[in-house]
Amino acid sequence: MRHTKHVIYLFAVAVCVIGCSAEQRRKTEEPKREEAAALQRVEEDRKTTEQKANEGAPKPQARPAETVSSDRINVTIFVHPEFQPDGHVVICGETNLPQGTELMISLQEQGTSRVYQSKCSVVDGGKFRSESLGPRNSPLPKGAYVADVVMPITRVQPAAVRQVVGDVGEKLTGPLIVRDRLGVSARSYDTSFAVREEATSSSAVAPANPSPANTASSELDRFKVVLAATNSSGFIRSASQDGPTLILVVSEEWRYGAYAARLEAAYQTWRCWATIRSPNDMNAAFLMLLDQYGNNVGGSRLFGGGSRIWVDKN
Repeated sequence: MRHTKHVIYLFAVAVCVIGCSAEQRRKTEEPKREEAAALQRVEEDRKTTEQKANEGAPKPQARPAETVSSDRINVTIFVHPEFQPDGHVVICGETNLPQGTELMISLQEQGTSRVYQSKCSVVDGGKFRSESLGPRNSPLPKGAYVADVVMPITRVQPAAVRQVVGDVGEKLTGPLIVRDRLGVSARSYDTSFAVREEATSSSAVAPANPSPANTASSELDRFKVVLAATNSSGFIRSASQDGPTLILVVSEEWRYGAYAARLEAAYQTWRCWATIRSPNDMNAAFLMLLDQYGNNVGGSRLFGGGSRIWVDKN
């Protein structure tokens, strides 16, 4: 009898030891599985990006958008001013919204209530073009201007457009989408430019093709708008640009987060930047992550294109 109790006791102890060992292994292996899964997701996404970049197909005139699935559209709207000899401006651009989408274009002089508006539709190739905007019998006054393009709510769009985007815009996604009680609409990032003086020739206004410095500023501003809309923006202390490279200074809290989460966040940040900087060749855009002391703690690797993202394993 005593021998039997002793055997039962040893069996119970063995079960406890085995159970504790299994639980310990689970706790040890779970982070490794999460890290491996994150690495696999990033690698698969990177290979897809590289494959698209190497296909060699003729690039369309309108900048392509990322699609979340075969029938969902990550909306892009690119805007630029085209200055006219009479001192007025035509707002042009490209979008991946379907042909026939109705747009509302606004041009406002900063610091005033003067607003010029025009309606237009997206034509073949994703292009759109406003009417000539400005005062009726005079050129645009000297000053700073902001242009933006809005797709009104989907329920007022033509039936052919609703068939593509969804009756309530359910097939539209991305940072340009606005959802409120009236419905789903889309709005471009603000595009700023300056008119240097009142005149009747295009030489009096800022060039339609901005300088590289102005282009860089516009790209960085657009990225900051996206950044401000994300939950991760609190971990980024500052953002700057050096040509194709986005330079972010990250906080100490971010550095000591989970490796897999930081790697995936860095990769998605790069994708956001690449879509803005060079949507037709995303590997030509790069990311650099620095800590507050200027140490490189992540970003694009030196060789292999911008999509090869790494972060340190502190």
